[in-house]
Amino acid sequence: MSTNSPSSNPPVGTEGPPIPVTISVGPVGTGGTQDAFLPTSDTQGLDVWIDYKIVNRLERDQHAYMMGITSPGGFQGNSVAFVQLAAPTELWIADWTALRLNQQPPPPDPTPLPGWVLLDTHIETAAVIVGPDGITPMYRISGTYFYGKQNPTAGYGGVFNDLCFGRPGFLQDNIDRTIPTSPLAQSIITNVGQQAGQAQPPGRISPR
Repeated sequence: MSTNSPSSNPPVGTEGPPIPVTISVGPVGTGGTQDAFLPTSDTQGLDVWIDYKIVNRLERDQHAYMMGITSPGGFQGNSVAFVQLAAPTELWIADWTALRLNQQPPPPDPTPLPGWVLLDTHIETAAVIVGPDGITPMYRISGTYFYGKQNPTAGYGGVFNDLCFGRPGFLQDNIDRTIPTSPLAQSIITNVGQQAGQAQPPGRISPR
């Protein structure tokens, strides 16, 4: 007879045998380098980060000019030719925005990393608003930093080494934020090497 059948259940109004239950609670960190969140000040009252977003963007310009060939025979059998006008350049653009309750969020330090030059800085502040209580102020500040690299990394895949994931202002810097580049995923933005019904192993993602 099944143990969960109606005939195996105790009569209504009576208690059956106790069922053992095990509850496991892991350690909860309250300080130290293993905690992800930075401690908040206990002197500022209610101090909450509502939003903190960082988008790093890197633009590599190959300075290759594409032009159509007017000759009927084309150029080396092609109707389009490519001319290298200058050495490649890299532009790093860091967009960020922060929204904080009861305290103004500090903007990220725009000081460039070694090998980079700060080209331009855009900062904008939004009008102060209040929270749901109608009293606590909310501050938003946003900006964009533009950097140029003095010696761009050679090769198409080298740009991934020049970029990383941003870190919100409320997190400690103990999380890996580098971009994995070995190997790059294959057949993600193209179908190069694809065979019907077969999954492709990781590899390069750049078009050919």
